[in-house]
Amino acid sequence: MNYQIIDTNFDRISSKYYLDDYHITEAQKNGFLLSLKKLKGTHVWCDPRIQGHAFCVVDGIEYSFYVYRSLEGQDYRFPQYYNDDGNADPIVHSQLHKMPEEEQYLQFPSDLSREVKDEITIKWIKKLIKM
Repeated sequence: MNYQIIDTNFDRISSKYYLDDYHITEAQKNGFLLSLKKLKGTHVWCDPRIQGHAFCVVDGIEYSFYVYRSLEGQDYRFPQYYNDDGNADPIVHSQLHKMPEEEQYLQFPSDLSREVKDEITIKWIKKLIKM
């Protein structure tokens, strides 16, 4: 098991919650999942071999996202903490907390084309900017 937290609160540093690989039994995994369900937030069981980054440009500013795929075949895009384009950071930092928790990231079927995923992401960014 490999455990990672992506916190949409930019005042927290998610990388400090990244844990190394652990070999656990099925019983330990089930106990962990039961404990996890008691905590706030979205908890996703992801394929560790499928992860990366996505980039979208809106109004000349490049926004970056962490990309993960759940075992159920859903793709997740979480806004990256510090973008390569520093102009995105103040927008994301000041606006993201205004969105409902379940809208602070993107989720869609993994079989959508990259173009459709990017289109959805661009609409999400524009909504974020208008918050």
